[in-house]
Amino acid sequence: MCRCENCGHPTNRPLTVTHSFCCARCLVNYYTSQGRTSDRNLNSLREFRSELIHQIEEKRGSKLVTMVHREQVGAQRKHKPYITIEDSEDILYRIRSVNDDTPIDFILHCPGGVIMPAELIALAVKEHPAGVSVVVPHYAMSGATLIALAAKEIVMDSYSVLGPLDPQINGYPSPSLIKLTEMKKADLVSDEMLLLADVAAKSLRQMRVFIISLIRDRLGSEKATAVAEFLTGGYLTHDRPITAKDAQALGLPVKIGVPDEIHELMRLYKFASQHHGSWYSVPCGS
Repeated sequence: MCRCENCGHPTNRPLTVTHSFCCARCLVNYYTSQGRTSDRNLNSLREFRSELIHQIEEKRGSKLVTMVHREQVGAQRKHKPYITIEDSEDILYRIRSVNDDTPIDFILHCPGGVIMPAELIALAVKEHPAGVSVVVPHYAMSGATLIALAAKEIVMDSYSVLGPLDPQINGYPSPSLIKLTEMKKADLVSDEMLLLADVAAKSLRQMRVFIISLIRDRLGSEKATAVAEFLTGGYLTHDRPITAKDAQALGLPVKIGVPDEIHELMRLYKFASQHHGSWYSVPCGS
C-alpha cells in the first residue's frame, strides 16, 4: 500500500509518475510547499481535477464547464490569457454537448478579451434550455462579464467581482473618445482620433443593444436599459471591480456563496498555470 507523499496516510490510489497523494488537498499542499511542479506531474493534477469535477456534478445535479485563464510571468506562452475565437469554439462545443434538460454550471475565471467570441459564448449560455449558472470564484471582467450577464444565475463570493463593459478602441475607452469630440472642436482633433471616436460610438451602441437583449426578459426593458447604460457609459474605469453587492443593486440575479468544492477545484488549476493558457473541462458523461 502506498502512503500519501504529503500527509503520510495510507492510500489505495495508484502511484503517479513520481508521487502518490490521498486527496486533491494533499496534492495542492505538496506543490505549494515545493513552489513548483514539473511536466511529468501534471497528469496527477489533471486526474484530481477530473475526479473533483465529477464529484461537483454529482452533488449539484449539473454538468460543469470551466473556462479558467491563468498567466504566470516567465511561462512559455502557448495560449493567450484572455478570450479568443478558439475559446468560443471550444466552449460552444462543450455547451452543445450537454443535454437540453440538464443544467450547466459554468466556472468563469477570466480578465476579458475579444468581444465577438465573448458574445458567441454569451448567446450559447443564454439559449441553453435548462439554464446556466455562471460561477465566479474570483473575477470575470470585461467580456467575461458579458458572459455572466447571459446566465440564469450568477454565483459569486462577497469578494468576487465583475467589470464594466465599455468597449476599448485602440486602448481608449469608447465613452472617453466620444467625450473628446464633444469637448473640442472637430478642427482641433486629429483625423485619427475622429475616426476612433466614430468607431467608439458604433461599438458603444452595439454593446448596449446586446446587453439589453441578454437581460431584458429578466429585468424588463427599462431596467435593462439602465443597466446597459451604467456598464457602458464610462462612469467607471474599465478595471473598476463591481462586487456581488453592487451587481445585486443593479438588479442582476446574483447569489452570494461559491461552494467550497469549487474553490478546491480552482486550486488545482493554479499549478498548471506554469504552462500558461486557457483550461477547459469536457462535461463528464456528455
